[in-house]
Amino acid sequence: MVPTRDEINKMTGKLVDYLLDSKSEQARQLATRLSELLGLPTDESISTFTHAWIAIFEARGDLSEASRIQGRDIARTRVEIESGDYDRFPELLPGEITYLQHSLYFQAERYHRLDDRDSAIECLVEIFDLGKRHGIVPSEDVEALYCKLMALSEE
Repeated sequence: MVPTRDEINKMTGKLVDYLLDSKSEQARQLATRLSELLGLPTDESISTFTHAWIAIFEARGDLSEASRIQGRDIARTRVEIESGDYDRFPELLPGEITYLQHSLYFQAERYHRLDDRDSAIECLVEIFDLGKRHGIVPSEDVEALYCKLMALSEE
């Protein structure tokens, strides 16, 4: 039986929960099941199930590939925001800005784990800039990671 998009999304949510809770063995097992259901990571599959593939590669320990896919999603989101398509539906823009901020935060975390401090800080600065321009205050986690990275640079 082919899983529905909702089933894939539920499995992806569970996988992300395992990753956030540092349950790496459970995450790897679920990532294996999810990748078997999705098949090969073709461009089409990655575009359709972006978050699933990011989580799968994250669980496999391939932070570079997870980062590459996240980067594509961030670029796509920036283009959508900058295109002005929200002029007709301004109530949708805050949700898209928040989505971009969250994506940038997870990317910054990943860069930090890859020891790419400068790229991590760039992501965090963009989150702050988005917050100022659109009146959407970043989470405390963003500030905490920024302070942590800045403290590391002073060592």
